[in-house]
Amino acid sequence: MESLFNNPLDEQPGMNIVGYARSVIGIAEDVRMAAQSAGLAGIPFAVIDAPMPGPQKADFSLDDHIVERPQWPVSLYCLPPTETIRLGMEGGRTLLDSGTYNIGGWHWELPVWPDHLAGVIDSVDELWVYSDFVRQAFANRTDKPVRKMPLAVELPDCPAPNRSLFGLPNNRFLFLVM
Repeated sequence: MESLFNNPLDEQPGMNIVGYARSVIGIAEDVRMAAQSAGLAGIPFAVIDAPMPGPQKADFSLDDHIVERPQWPVSLYCLPPTETIRLGMEGGRTLLDSGTYNIGGWHWELPVWPDHLAGVIDSVDELWVYSDFVRQAFANRTDKPVRKMPLAVELPDCPAPNRSLFGLPNNRFLFLVM
């Protein structure tokens, strides 16, 4: 498969979402938001809790979707590239080698991906990164697709503003300067 988006009409629906599904850390929230996004888009999905030691497991909201091995032809790895390396070394090599179209949903904080870690790019078919900064860090390291896919967020309902609670007038435009 050259790219996931060559002809979307030919692709089978469904994706496996791999990561710290039961943890309460930022990259685990990426798993939950990817699952919620897939559900809202009507894309069938399964979740694979990364089979390696990691953060404490304290969120069980995705348990109804958790499976042991890939169920769909596409796998999204919601793990940083260094954790993808670790996954390959600590019990998840069979996931990476399962024959699915692997997408690395990668965060990175430096302007360039180091040469001595370039091999991890071979474990994925495509990269989804969350900012132009991260895209630039990887784009010059591979010929594989590197797509900017901003993270999903859930916005809670906001209560109506209550200016009187703060003793502020209701009929005036106000500025806050700090």
